[in-house]
Amino acid sequence: ESSSFGVSRNDEQSSKRALQLLLLAVDKSYSPLFEWLYYTAEPKQQRGKTLFASFTERKCDIFLSFAGVNNSPFDDSDLIQLDDKILLHSLMTRNPLSKSHSENFWPIGFILPDDYSSFSGKHVGSSNKKNEQVRWMLKDRAGYGSHGNRVASVLEIYDLFFSELSHTNPKDSIICQSIVDPPMTIKGRKFSLRIYVIYFPPCKQNGIPAEVHLSSLGLVKLASAVYDGETAITKTASIGDQYMTNSGRGDGRSSDQHDLEYLRATFEINGLDYDEMWGKIKYAVRTVMREFLELKNDQSDHSAQRNYQPFVTIPKILGFDFMIDSFQNPWLLEVNRFPGLEPRSNLDSDVKHSVIYDAWVAAAKRIDAPIVFGPGFCPPSGTKTFSLEEIL
Repeated sequence: ESSSFGVSRNDEQSSKRALQLLLLAVDKSYSPLFEWLYYTAEPKQQRGKTLFASFTERKCDIFLSFAGVNNSPFDDSDLIQLDDKILLHSLMTRNPLSKSHSENFWPIGFILPDDYSSFSGKHVGSSNKKNEQVRWMLKDRAGYGSHGNRVASVLEIYDLFFSELSHTNPKDSIICQSIVDPPMTIKGRKFSLRIYVIYFPPCKQNGIPAEVHLSSLGLVKLASAVYDGETAITKTASIGDQYMTNSGRGDGRSSDQHDLEYLRATFEINGLDYDEMWGKIKYAVRTVMREFLELKNDQSDHSAQRNYQPFVTIPKILGFDFMIDSFQNPWLLEVNRFPGLEPRSNLDSDVKHSVIYDAWVAAAKRIDAPIVFGPGFCPPSGTKTFSLEEIL
């Protein structure tokens, strides 16, 4: 398994040397990645009984170290298809079947300037006066949370592209999407959901399938200001506060966050069916990941890295962001390839801590390893059950 070091698998001496280098990295590094790679590279009968035993004895923030693995060089480069908002929109609408599968959770959208003629034909003009004040969300193709997002009316979009269309760089394309309206609110405010998904890529060469797990743990992120649709049309200054959730703003404001148990309780208090809504989220995640894996399988260029077996044993934590409308339908806003796993509060820490721990439990199960971690790597106190459900 030493092919990742640029040596032949059949060269026994080189393989031993590669393992020695890994062992040195295990001893010196503050990342658990090297211990995991060493463990998976060893013959199964020679593997130790406990994972991360030596690492968890070191004086460092253990869970921040595990969170860092999510940004490792073994990250699946194909995930740009989900992280890039324009590529994600293209994936969801790449053919009529894909479009029919995603139309119940992926908002109507246009890639501008490419789709400007189609957009203007439907929403700009004398026959569409009522539509001209409808607001749309403009999103840069890259950006964390609500960074790069703007709210604009049809007329504002028209003015923007009327003056810039002739010389707009295709690389500066944006996605223009319908806003979830009317939204479900909590305390009168719009909110988004951060749902965690654990992904293990496939290894076509070795016949190892992909795995996708959905965590029942997540975060509810409330906007800064009370939502008022009529006010939002006339008072532009308040739009950002009403539409953007705090955690994505990056402007120093404290974030009003809750966990999914809080959301379940909110549903129950209002006589709503949380499990039905959750089933729709599960369908959306499964559909997105199935489309992604089909596209990945269709691609002919499979690099050596993608076929390297330990690569497919490292858990990848993705952040799916949803908003819920007033009919309790979840709408996918974006997928984060590198969701922030650093804790911002005690509640935030407990959720992320549990997701990271469960992701590595799933990784151990994937290679049929004994699920015995070192004493420093454990779920937060009060965690009762394994939060992951394998959905693909």
